Amino acid sequence: MRDERRRERYFVDGDVRHETTLASARGMVQVAEVARQGVTVLGRDTPAGNRPENMARLSEHISETTEDNTSDG
Repeated sequence: MRDERRRERYFVDGDVRHETTLASARGMVQVAEVARQGVTVLGRDTPAGNRPENMARLSEHISETTEDNTSDG
């Protein structure tokens, strides 16, 4: 049983949100790279190849926007 008089306190580094956001942006770059591989496999001029191309562009845009907004402060 937990002692109700005891309080637990946790410290979270002030940079954790910044670092997490940058890690997310790097993850989106990896998504874009894998999607581009799909374009190569499926063919750039096919409907199936067009979908991962769009996904790659969106992932790159999200990554760039995230990095730009994070570096602003």
